[in-house]
Amino acid sequence: MLEAVRLASRTLGRLPRRELAPVLATSAVMGASEGAGLAMLVPIVAVAGGGAGVIDPWPGAVPLPVLLCAFVAVVSLRAVADLWLRRRSFEIEVRFVDGLRDDAFAKLLAMRWRALSAMRPGQYRAALITSIERCGDAVAHAIAMVRLLFTLAALLVVGLFLSPLALFVTLVAFALVGLAFGRVRREARRLGDRHGPQYDAIHSRLGDNLDALRLVKARGAEPATRNAVGEAFAGLRRLERRWLHLTTSMGTALQVGGSILLAVLAYWLLHSPAVTFAETAAILALLVRFVPQAADLMSQSHHLAHSVPAFAEIDALVARATAAAEPVARQQESPVLAQHLVLSDVAQSGRGGKPVLTGLNLHLAAGSCTAITGASGAGKSTLADILSGLIAPEAGRMAVDGVPVDDGNRRHWRSRVALLDQHPILLSGSVRDNLLFAAPDADDALLREALICAQAGFVFEHGDGLDTTIGEAGRMLSGGEKQRLCLARALLSRPRLLILDEATSGVDPETERAIAQTVTALAGSMTIVIIAHRGHMLDIAQTRLHLEDGRLHPVGSLNAGLRRNSPGIHGLSV
Repeated sequence: MLEAVRLASRTLGRLPRRELAPVLATSAVMGASEGAGLAMLVPIVAVAGGGAGVIDPWPGAVPLPVLLCAFVAVVSLRAVADLWLRRRSFEIEVRFVDGLRDDAFAKLLAMRWRALSAMRPGQYRAALITSIERCGDAVAHAIAMVRLLFTLAALLVVGLFLSPLALFVTLVAFALVGLAFGRVRREARRLGDRHGPQYDAIHSRLGDNLDALRLVKARGAEPATRNAVGEAFAGLRRLERRWLHLTTSMGTALQVGGSILLAVLAYWLLHSPAVTFAETAAILALLVRFVPQAADLMSQSHHLAHSVPAFAEIDALVARATAAAEPVARQQESPVLAQHLVLSDVAQSGRGGKPVLTGLNLHLAAGSCTAITGASGAGKSTLADILSGLIAPEAGRMAVDGVPVDDGNRRHWRSRVALLDQHPILLSGSVRDNLLFAAPDADDALLREALICAQAGFVFEHGDGLDTTIGEAGRMLSGGEKQRLCLARALLSRPRLLILDEATSGVDPETERAIAQTVTALAGSMTIVIIAHRGHMLDIAQTRLHLEDGRLHPVGSLNAGLRRNSPGIHGLSV
């Protein structure tokens, strides 16, 4: 039990002192009122029986109505304190969980992109959703233990006052029970350690299979997919079943043992000439309260031991995120790409540590349109990540208008870049919600213009227009419609650099031509980099470069007059 108390102390130590102090004070009031109420049973029973057996410090002359009113007042005080504490505990738990989740999520968002993208989504989903809720459970169990400890302490004081021998027997009995159930606490801790990885497996497997439902249906893999997800949940159910068996067995044993203890003590008290009837009634009432409270304390300690491992999971996630955090940006504006962007001797390795860019050089004139081709795995997307500021090159440097893009201004630079890749990412909600994500202050006229410029006029074919619901992640839209809506959102951010990384690889030729027309109209108003294998997008570029062996090689000047003949888009010009 001492280990459980230390565990509760460490758990509550995570709470702010201003939150913890009222809880301790109210628990003390509850404990004192509990003890006072039971102690008052002695004079109440004695006075009701004619005053016989009244013991100090209670005066036998106190009228019974006064004693009863005092008893009601004490019990009412405890009831009100209990009501306040339960509501307060809920608010403390909610604030703690929300604060812990917000802090962990903020740490994730602040990670360097390379480190964040290397993490499995199931891992941080399980931590942010399930593990943090288990941390909240741990706080609730720790607060409950505090309340029970104060109550039991008050009952012990009253028991010492009424019958030291009965109190001693009770304490010895529960000490033996506590030792006997030490294995339960250890097993609860082991099960808690296994819950985190099990939830991680569930989130990963379920998420992967839900994202691949189209492939599952196409390949007729429904039975195998169902079995795979079922196996993950079956593992969790085995842990939950083991936990249920532990807790129910413990509860049954405590109830049976407690009833035997009460029966033995009641028999002894009722046949002891040294104990009055009033004292016997009070002692039995005390034991009736003490036994379930002590049992509840043991149960709370086991639940706490089961929940506490979740803190280690969150601490590990936060530590990993903190170690990979991006430096805090300096309070300065980044270059605006009014002249040129230059990469000098840039080197970068891939996921496995294999070099993908080696001594790469690139010069992009402001307002130019450049196409970059290359084989799969040549490093085109890595180059796009560097240009957009998502990652810093391992060697070499990137400069905009002669100013190096470094840790101090890289975040600012990202705000001037729009990156559109082959996997359009949309938010659940409406068309308006997705567009306002890039420009929260944009009015309907500007939103409409962005959609028209992006060849996304299909939005106005729906009766709700901008308020058309697109479903979770845009599932109600076709691939081409998703891409055009993402392009409209990119334009609303008024980027100085627009990067299209295989942005049209998954659309039909007609949609690709429409997007190419939009990009042609934008040429000259912003700098454009087109990464593609083939298609209409390559035809609109002024310059084409080929990425091979980690370096860029010129293919030729294609459309020298493109910039001169492209007026841009009025409302979205930067």
